Amino acid sequence: MVNEVQGFRVFNPHVGTRDGLEFTASHNHVDLPCFISGTALGILRGNIKGSLEDVFNERWNLIALAVSRKSVSTPAGQEIVVNSADVMAPG
Repeated sequence: MVNEVQGFRVFNPHVGTRDGLEFTASHNHVDLPCFISGTALGILRGNIKGSLEDVFNERWNLIALAVSRKSVSTPAGQEIVVNSADVMAPG
């Protein structure tokens, strides 16, 4: 199964040194470094039990949508940062 929204695929979530998850997005066969804050993941959590990675894996489509919007204003080569203002609580 390919997890893709508007041509963006998000994958490889992992804990780094900040509160949140670092991950990779791919668009047009180019990998882009990304980060989603712990607060944004908290908003997306809803009723999901488990780790931040579990939230990421369950809400990948909303994260990919936020990345697609943020990619337009992020200079090439820089990390795309998704924060709480970029996401909405699910349904």
